Amino acid sequence: MDEEAAQRRWLAALIAPAGLLREGTWTKQPTPEVALALLLDVELTIYERHAKRAAWAAVGAPADADAEPERRLIAAVGRHLAGVDGAPAEIADLAAETGDLGLVATVLAATAYAALDDYDRARALLNDRLTSTSDAVAQRLVRLHLGMRAIEADDLDDAIATTRAARGEEPAANGVERTLWIVACSNLFRFEQKLRPTERTIDIADVPPRTDDPVINRTDILLASGLDEYLRAEFEDALVNPYERTIVWRAQEPVERGLVAAVNRGEALADWNGIAVARRALGRYRVLTGVGRSDAALAEAFDLLRRVGDAKGLGASARTVVRVGPLESLRATTSATVTATWTDIDRTARLALLSNAADLLDAEEAAIALDRVLDPEVFVRLAPAAHHAAAALLGVVAADAHNNAARRLLQLARDHAGPLLLQSLPRPLQALRWPDLDAAVREQWLEYVREHLGGGGDESLLAESVAVSLAGSDPDQIAAVARDAWSRRPALATVAIFLDGGVELPRDVGDRAIAHALASLREIRANAAKGEYGLGTLSVALILFHLLQHLPDDDAWRELAEFIVDPLVGMGDKTRTLEAMAADGTRVDVAAATILKPRLADLDGFADELGASGDAFHASALSLALKLLGAAAPAAVMAELLDLATSENAGARLQAARTLPGATNVIGAAVAATLLLGLCADRHPDVRAHAARSLASFPDIDEPLQTAIEDRLRSLLADAGTLVPQAAIAGFADRLRAGHELRQDLLAVVARLKTDHPCRAVRANATTLFELLEASGK
Repeated sequence: MDEEAAQRRWLAALIAPAGLLREGTWTKQPTPEVALALLLDVELTIYERHAKRAAWAAVGAPADADAEPERRLIAAVGRHLAGVDGAPAEIADLAAETGDLGLVATVLAATAYAALDDYDRARALLNDRLTSTSDAVAQRLVRLHLGMRAIEADDLDDAIATTRAARGEEPAANGVERTLWIVACSNLFRFEQKLRPTERTIDIADVPPRTDDPVINRTDILLASGLDEYLRAEFEDALVNPYERTIVWRAQEPVERGLVAAVNRGEALADWNGIAVARRALGRYRVLTGVGRSDAALAEAFDLLRRVGDAKGLGASARTVVRVGPLESLRATTSATVTATWTDIDRTARLALLSNAADLLDAEEAAIALDRVLDPEVFVRLAPAAHHAAAALLGVVAADAHNNAARRLLQLARDHAGPLLLQSLPRPLQALRWPDLDAAVREQWLEYVREHLGGGGDESLLAESVAVSLAGSDPDQIAAVARDAWSRRPALATVAIFLDGGVELPRDVGDRAIAHALASLREIRANAAKGEYGLGTLSVALILFHLLQHLPDDDAWRELAEFIVDPLVGMGDKTRTLEAMAADGTRVDVAAATILKPRLADLDGFADELGASGDAFHASALSLALKLLGAAAPAAVMAELLDLATSENAGARLQAARTLPGATNVIGAAVAATLLLGLCADRHPDVRAHAARSLASFPDIDEPLQTAIEDRLRSLLADAGTLVPQAAIAGFADRLRAGHELRQDLLAVVARLKTDHPCRAVRANATTLFELLEASGK
């Protein structure tokens, strides 16, 4: 066999389909060369069970005496994948005995070291091999792997240098070398995007089309084959005939086969773009198959999504798994990210993970993570992701960590006062425990509020948020600052500080604020009549409603009611006000109720979906109708609730779960409880959570529903996630506040959650419930 043919055979082995090997079945006996090639660069922490099975299967294959080093090499790989200490070193030692397969063995050994976070040794091993071979194809491949490992280890200079060397000075003409040249060009373009434009050596126009070589395009084909199987399965499941029974035989998982093969092909060629696409697809698929069911699949999925830097996918996955479980792998992954090395590739993804799973950490771990997030190098550069993570971690750390966090956040506000950062600070500042902060720290923030409140711009918006937070601990100072800002620049945003912060509202400020709000309402209605709608974040109608809770004004009440029933006004401008009107503890003036009662059943508004959904709007109107005597006809209420509870839209079902407790006087407790029992089994976790809270707050009703409710509550408390148990405990607290008793067997379950549940939020809710129970003397 000539040299070129040998190179082609060797590279073909590297990119051969992995499906047969992954399933442990063969159409023919594998050669050690093919077995090694298929193991090359396998993600050791992800595909352990597949690679281990393949390694031992290859060892058992018939081979002649000359293949003994290869057999021992494969056995060493299997021992490493099985977790035996010293296997990477043994792989490296055996590399020298493998003849023409030495490069494959060396790259595999280096991959083992990289998986063990020994990147320096992995790089040294590959560099040694690079200097000992004259094979042009081997040199390109080793350099490509060096570049890929370097970029993953956050060594940009090394990644670019080795990838440039892999590309070479001149384009390869054809064959194997051109395949690797295409990969090198694509990788180099991706890596150089992190450099300044003047430092880049390759332009997008210089990147050769990936379809020039079918070998490169095979990754897309493999992905498409897996996703085609997924579509086929989803289609068949959605359109199943309930009167027929069908049995489907599958020798392997058809979707995952193509996705895994795509990842392996990208890894074998060190094709960074192919790896990124394939890892993202496989990671997201494993989330879909593992959430609520398989902890092992989730562990692999989290690692895939992190390594590709899929912040959106990892954040959404963590958010969902926290809600529905299982929690063990997510807890371990989040704990590991606290002290792991963060690279440019995965830093944003790690922040997304912390933002959604911080409640699974203990206080010490959260403190370490918070210190890293508040580092200016991280927070200033990645403020949109970092502020969510900081806020989540502040909910977990001990009280003494809040003082330091408050100082660091103030330093960020003063030293890096750009619009993006200033707009990101309110969320973590709202998470601070302001009453527990040292007086000196609060005084520093008070000074910031005095400097910027009412001045306009992003500093003023930040000062408004801080003022509301400080109102609970320093009400007199905030009242003085807010009044001073009002005198300099009267604005409804300043009035919101009095209302949201619970600070006493001066009569003269309130009267002028009502006049301002009425003028704004008239302007909104005039614009709506012309078909013009804004996207403001301040709800004028809601501010006016809360003002009228303190300062009665019949004319203002009538104008507010007319604003709400105006069909041209956007739903977003009405929904929050309707919800506030329907809430317990607020009052609606007779003048407004007279206007609203006959109109609530058919209330309408412009469907500005960016402001509020139509389902939320109609549900809030229904809740207010249930509160106002004589405004809700039983038949209409029943029809509306059935429409919401059976809607395809999860938001509509959620609104039904929230509204049902208030409807018991109209449709009856038995009907409301029956609908809630159904919603507690909803496929969406947020719907189940709202239904759980509503059901847990229900007073006792007649059998057999009472027993069904208690059985369902036990299963809800045993939910594998956090959202549903947390909501059920909150419902018990609502029931207790309403003066109803709690069953002792259900309290015993909550007591176990108080000490044993892995999520801080669930433990905190359980603790609050027992504090309420003790305060009530029951």
